[in-house]
Amino acid sequence: MITKFSHATIYVTDHDQALDFYVGKLGFEVRTDVTMQGFRWLTVGPKAQPDLELILMRCPRAP
Repeated sequence: MITKFSHATIYVTDHDQALDFYVGKLGFEVRTDVTMQGFRWLTVGPKAQPDLELILMRCPRAP
């Protein structure tokens, strides 16, 4: 039985547009924003739920 949910992956075509939507429009906060060797690890989450992170993963087919 699942008792806690901490991470969910959402595929996006553009990190910056997704960041603007989740932070600017929905009011989420940035939890992690790190780039290493061309890969960007970006997570956001609702302010009222510090244990939940949405991973904004760039879609592999995105240009």
